[in-house]
Amino acid sequence: MKQKIVVNGLIFANGINVNWDYSHVFIGTTGTGELLIYERKPDNKLMLLDAINVEHSIDNVNVDPVTGEIYLAVAHSLVEMGTYLSGLDKSKKPSFGVIKISNNTEEDKFNGIKYVKEKIFEDDGTLFHAASVAAGDKNRKVMFLGSPFAEGVVRCDLNRDISKKK
Repeated sequence: MKQKIVVNGLIFANGINVNWDYSHVFIGTTGTGELLIYERKPDNKLMLLDAINVEHSIDNVNVDPVTGEIYLAVAHSLVEMGTYLSGLDKSKKPSFGVIKISNNTEEDKFNGIKYVKEKIFEDDGTLFHAASVAAGDKNRKVMFLGSPFAEGVVRCDLNRDISKKK
């Protein structure tokens, strides 16, 4: 298998996914909290189209294959996460959130605002902690959350407010 680096200089490129026809590659960065959107060229080179700052460390990237909406599991604080995972303080479970990125269909899209960034879930660590993946299904109006550090999987309804504030 021939290997080649197609993107350099990313800080903790953690979550990677593609759209339904593989023409776009989405990379979430833990270090900078950006979702990077690349166009995949016929020769498999990647051309950066957009960088969306989500203001949190991104773990995994999931794409709804029907709607193209992007679901990002994000950590609110890497220090909080590191303290918990290292065993220094197990009393405070790490908080997290889920951010959904979708194409802007409103009038302001003509002003260059291509995407809508929406926090659709957050938890202070009481319900679940350190979620590393969120998979949304808009057609069924559900989302699933998973974590390598918590037992089980959480199922949430997408059509009502389920957030827990700090």
